[in-house]
Amino acid sequence: MSGLRIGYVFAEKGLAKRMREENAAVVIHPGTIEQIGAAAALKCDSYVDSLRDYLQKVRDRLVAKLREATGVEIRPPEGTFFAFPDLSSLFENDKEAADYLLKEAGVLVYAGSGFGKGGTGHVRMNFCSPLSIIEEAADRMVKALSKRSTS
Repeated sequence: MSGLRIGYVFAEKGLAKRMREENAAVVIHPGTIEQIGAAAALKCDSYVDSLRDYLQKVRDRLVAKLREATGVEIRPPEGTFFAFPDLSSLFENDKEAADYLLKEAGVLVYAGSGFGKGGTGHVRMNFCSPLSIIEEAADRMVKALSKRSTS
């Protein structure tokens, strides 16, 4: 639940155990207010349904727009509000890609390598925002990346 810094997962027993161990090492635990807010939100089916539907709409628009840029590979995320496009065909590394998008498009993304080996060449971007902001950011990114792919 964005903003509350709280979430949950359904996982196979061994995976859940490893996730608990990792979380304990990071020492991030939600406060009482966050837990009460999350419990209330989960009891409200219309909230959960409308949020899921909204995020799916934003995700689909973002993915479709980014696919317009030559050299961008992206799969729709299935269980998060973070997109993880692969820009490795356009940049030497993902740090360069993140710096370029900030400078040329005015869009803040994070180098994917900071999220593990599988993130190399990717950038991570949050799309849990108003659709108009995501559309503007995607338009700017496509414009900037298109310049990059033709140079």
